[in-house]
Amino acid sequence: MGLFKGKDKLSIFQRKHETYLYELVMEEIANNERQKGIWGQAIVKSNGDEKKAEAEYIKLRVEALKDEIEIQKQEETEKQILNEELEKLAEENENKKIIENATDKRVFTVSVTISLVAFLIIIVLLANS
Repeated sequence: MGLFKGKDKLSIFQRKHETYLYELVMEEIANNERQKGIWGQAIVKSNGDEKKAEAEYIKLRVEALKDEIEIQKQEETEKQILNEELEKLAEENENKKIIENATDKRVFTVSVTISLVAFLIIIVLLANS
């Protein structure tokens, strides 16, 4: 039995993850590596107030990072679905080849059998004449 229930555990991990994103944004600011577009949005939303703009930037940048993560998850999911579909098509193609080969072998066997029967009929006819 774990210390936390399902929902509590999820929210704890979400908070921990969000804290990490805030740390990344604070490092960007400390290294003067702000995203210009997001910084522009923050300035507009704060009516030019530099302190409010910085707080707004942090909020907007964290949301942008969350969006990027969600996009990556979606792309991975789509990639996985495509790979599964490709594997299924390859398997179907392989099964089709197996069936075609089996059919070709049966046709060959029937052809050989017919040829042998015809040959035997000719021998019997020649022997009776």
